[in-house]
Amino acid sequence: MIPVEVVQGLKVRFPTRSDDFRAGLEIGLLLAELACEPARISRAIAAANLPQVRIVLQGFGYRIIETRADGDMVEIECAGPHARIRPRLRVVSG
Repeated sequence: MIPVEVVQGLKVRFPTRSDDFRAGLEIGLLLAELACEPARISRAIAAANLPQVRIVLQGFGYRIIETRADGDMVEIECAGPHARIRPRLRVVSG
């Protein structure tokens, strides 16, 4: 069975579906969410779909950060073109 995250925290399993089906569904769900122009998006996607997801998000002006990888899944966080991203601070010795 192939799990697909429909919304954050809700995964649906589709028995006997191909990876092409999974990729199409993940991209379709992402496009539907982007149509609402959210400031931020967080979701889990198949690592194999990451290159296509990057192209789609960049086309909409979103910045993408991979936050965690777990097997064949990747957690991503995306910020829209008008979202403010706080800089990552680090301690340096003076």
